[in-house]
Amino acid sequence: MTERNIVSEYMQLADVTSVEDFSGLIPHINGLERYSFEPTEANIIHDLADRDEHDTDHDRSHIESPENSLSIASANSFSESLATGNINLEQIATGRDNDFILGIANADALSEATAIANAKPLSDGAVSAEADSLAIASSLAVATGIDNSGNIATNKGNDIIFGLAIANASSAAKARSKAKSTSDSSLTAIANSESVAESIAGAAGINNSGKIDTGKGHDVIIGLASTSTSSEGIAKAKAILENHTVDDVTELADTQIGAIAEGTSIAVAIGQTQALGINNTGEILTGQGNDLILGLANAESLSDVRARSQARLVTENPGAAEADANGNALAIGDAVGIVNSGKIATGKGNDTILGIAVNNPTAEANADALADVVAEESSSDTNTFTVADNSATIAIGINNSGGKIDTGKGNDRVISHSSAIGILGGEIDTGKGDDLVIGYGGDVGIADSIIRTGTGDDYVNATKIDLDPLTGNFTLSEDRAGSIRNTEIYGDSGHDTFKIGGFEENVLIDGGRDFDVLKLWGNIDDYQITLGSDSQTLTIEDAGSVLTAKNVEEIYFERDRYTPTDFA
Repeated sequence: MTERNIVSEYMQLADVTSVEDFSGLIPHINGLERYSFEPTEANIIHDLADRDEHDTDHDRSHIESPENSLSIASANSFSESLATGNINLEQIATGRDNDFILGIANADALSEATAIANAKPLSDGAVSAEADSLAIASSLAVATGIDNSGNIATNKGNDIIFGLAIANASSAAKARSKAKSTSDSSLTAIANSESVAESIAGAAGINNSGKIDTGKGHDVIIGLASTSTSSEGIAKAKAILENHTVDDVTELADTQIGAIAEGTSIAVAIGQTQALGINNTGEILTGQGNDLILGLANAESLSDVRARSQARLVTENPGAAEADANGNALAIGDAVGIVNSGKIATGKGNDTILGIAVNNPTAEANADALADVVAEESSSDTNTFTVADNSATIAIGINNSGGKIDTGKGNDRVISHSSAIGILGGEIDTGKGDDLVIGYGGDVGIADSIIRTGTGDDYVNATKIDLDPLTGNFTLSEDRAGSIRNTEIYGDSGHDTFKIGGFEENVLIDGGRDFDVLKLWGNIDDYQITLGSDSQTLTIEDAGSVLTAKNVEEIYFERDRYTPTDFA
């Protein structure tokens, strides 16, 4: 492997200290990915899995009977694609050279179902026509770049472990029914259509339940995951009853029903995604050296439904036409750059842990109903109902719930960037050195965490951002209230800076020894501030939330500077 510094050359992480620095990050990741496939002097362990599955089911029923007519069509399609690039159940040991372990998985699943039912009685003696169609399309795509439940040890050298997983699932269900009767004896024309399209896609760049130890050297561990789903449900129902005449009104009354034309359509589309850049329930140890751990997750889902019903009644006698259309579109899923419920320890060196997550769900529902009556004393009724919900989605840069991140000695960086939550849960200890912890999130920067910055001049930033899910570019939110939530931050010796937006629920910041600075978003008049009897503890309140600040020598509200004694 050549000795070029691929981390700084392609990622430029040394300059990532502000929101603006993230704007060009994705192209640098792409550059790193391209370069990683061109090692010149390395031990290479790689595997590629590519799965493409396609299932189609079509059913068509067309009934023209002399008497009563019943047409039923049903189509059910299921497609499953599972791919794993590199599986390690026992031991991979690569020795002292510059090593490259690569796993790539691509899973594509496509499912299509079409059901068409037509009912049409031919004789004048027929009294009913009914058409029912049901189409169900389901697809499942799961991809894992590297799946390690054993032990991976790359020992001495500048090593790369790279897992890439892509999962795409697409389902289309189309149901169409038509019931038409023109008999003078006809009493009913009923058409029912139902379509259900469900797509599930899951991807993990690196799934580690064992141990990964990269040893001494400037090592890179990258997990990239991308998922997408497309679910389309279309249901159309048409019921037509024409030329119905009954001379004897008593005969009509004895039937206890009048002439009925009824069309009902139901369309459902569900898209479910899960993208995990790195999923660690075991141990990731990078040892001595300037190391990079990067998890990037991107999830996209589109759920689209269209339901259309039509009922038409043309008769000289009383009757009813009813059309009901129901459309339900649901987008569910999560994207997490790094999931850690185990242990991540980067050892000695200037290390970077970076988690990026973007989730872009879309749900669209349309329903249209038309009831047409050409008769005296007849009624028409239409009902439409739609649900388009993408609220059950989440994006987290680093989900450290139940886990611990220890960056050891060196000037280390823990950085997260997501469209929802930056850093969530667990404990982060940055050890000795001038360290940087940044949580950028669309909803909250840092939540439910314990952060210990150790010795050194450390910097912690929790900020809400506005993210463009298509480009990855984002800016600081105009409203930064609630940028940090239910979190404890402990400094030690060193000149530490804590920059947060607003706070939510209970937050504790303890600067420890030496000269420390707290920077808050907003104006001082937005808060209620009291100084404790020790002259070192500030209680800052905002709309029921409380920030307790200890051992902080300067406080900034925007550009206005204060000291604790200013609140005595």
